[in-house]
Amino acid sequence: MSEIKRNTDPLAELPEGLGMALARNFPAMERFGSLPEAAKRQIVEHTHQIGSKQEMAAFVQQITEGKTSF
Repeated sequence: MSEIKRNTDPLAELPEGLGMALARNFPAMERFGSLPEAAKRQIVEHTHQIGSKQEMAAFVQQITEGKTSF
């Protein structure tokens, strides 16, 4: 039997809301892309607590400004 590999790339599992917000904020997308995998995972996990587009946009702006603790 062949072994099924699980994709561990955080971008492959990126929540739609985060992906859309990053697409609207290129500096945040660049910063997110440069982060270590563990930090990306923490950001993705945090987004599950966000309840609106406005909150997501504000959170993504914090990524740009380096104000996240991840």
